[in-house]
Amino acid sequence: MKTLAYEKNIERLKAKYRTFSNVARYMRMDVRHFRYQRRTPNKFGLHRVSQATKIMRLRMLLNVLCEEYGISRDTMAEAMRKADARIMSGKS
Repeated sequence: MKTLAYEKNIERLKAKYRTFSNVARYMRMDVRHFRYQRRTPNKFGLHRVSQATKIMRLRMLLNVLCEEYGISRDTMAEAMRKADARIMSGKS
């Protein structure tokens, strides 16, 4: 899956594109257009993959926000924890 490949390469991409914002642009992700898409779980476990993808993308976007708007890391960690819980509970 493409996003899992991205996850492995985030550090490499960060080195290449210098800022998380550029990495996000490369990944065609936009803070403004990011929203959760509800996916129905199926017997092949794709739901887990979509959850991992959501969390990965969200982390990426939080990094962008930190970088661009100077929001503190602990605020971000808090947001991440809440979002993680929401994604995992299936209420995304």
